[in-house]
Amino acid sequence: MADSLKKKTVKGVAWTSLNQFLNMGLGFVIGVILARLLSPSDYGLLAMIGVFNAIAFSFLDSGYGVGLSWAAGIIMLDARDVLPIIKTDEYFDDGLFE
Repeated sequence: MADSLKKKTVKGVAWTSLNQFLNMGLGFVIGVILARLLSPSDYGLLAMIGVFNAIAFSFLDSGYGVGLSWAAGIIMLDARDVLPIIKTDEYFDDGLFE
């Protein structure tokens, strides 16, 4: 049984490593192609969007969404507790979240 678990672990690590390597390689190739096709200002705008995207996905990868859905199942959360970064008063006073 331990041998089977070891084989599964090695196989999983190998597939995950291959996936990461291919994702990074493909991202690099696409970045080079876009750098050649776009103007510098457009490529800079795309880079800014990429930074925002990376920050957003880091929250997803850290388990923020799973923890939030788990907490919402236990207690009823107010949107002001969930989104402390946004100036919620502007949105709630306009009636967008009511």
